[in-house]
This record gives sequence, structure tokens and C-alpha cells, in this order.
Amino acid sequence: MNSSPDDELWENILAFDREYATRVISQWLKISDKIGVLDAALKSPRNRQAALRLLITLDEETKRNLFGTLVDLASVGHSDVSLCRNTICSIDRRWVLDHIEPVINAILANATDEEYRRLAELCVILDKSALKNVVVQALASRNPHIHEVGVDFCLYL
Repeated sequence: MNSSPDDELWENILAFDREYATRVISQWLKISDKIGVLDAALKSPRNRQAALRLLITLDEETKRNLFGTLVDLASVGHSDVSLCRNTICSIDRRWVLDHIEPVINAILANATDEEYRRLAELCVILDKSALKNVVVQALASRNPHIHEVGVDFCLYL
């Protein structure tokens, strides 16, 4: 059977992908402070996307160690927020639900309406109970912009 030029190009893409993955893992295994390196990379807009792409493929314990940083990143708008949410969702759901409330509450203690909105969006994906926590706090706020977030997300409860 003859292969088309597109088939050959696709095979090249597959080969590049395998080579890329092999090179990344080879370098990753040499890093001694994996959590420290990933935490710093997540906090750098220039490095964040690569860190998230790697992190989503890593073990549960590594993701759990970076959970606070991930939720913090999910609380603001940036080009990688969807990838950040996907990484959070790749962690065992029960574990996430058992640990998310204190992390969210710490962020909300000094939050603007943006953080409220981004965390509410995350909670829509994760759990109605966690969303209720954000909505209740937003509705109790005297800040009209934060209060508006509570009103907007009541629809999801």
C-alpha cells in the first residue's frame, strides 16, 4: 500500500513527539529538586506552560505537593488557566475536594473580584460544595464587584 505525503508527514510528527518526550524525561530525571524547580517554573509566565504540560503527566504525589500553587494560579486570568485547571482535575478528585477549601479560603481572604470569579469557575468544574463556599463569601462582600460574582454563580448551585 502506498503512503501519501500526508501519511509520511504524520509519521515524522510522531517521531518528533517520541524524541521530544524522551529528551524531556531524560532531563527531568536528572533534576534533584523536582518540586522546587517546578514550583519556580509555575510562577514564571515564561516557563509556566512547559511546567504544566510536564506536571500533568507526572505522578500524583508531585501534583499534590504543588496543589497550593496550582490553585493560586487558577485564581487569576492568564493564557494557561485552562491547562492549570486541567492539571488540578488530573489529581485524585476525592483528595482535591478534601484539600481545596482551606486553599481557596486563604486566597479569598485578600481577593479581588477576579480571584473570586476564577475560583468560582474552577469550582464549577470541581464541586458544588466548593462553589457554594465561594458564592457565600462573595455574596457577603460589601464590594459590589465581588458581590456580583456571587450573584452570577448562584445559577450553578
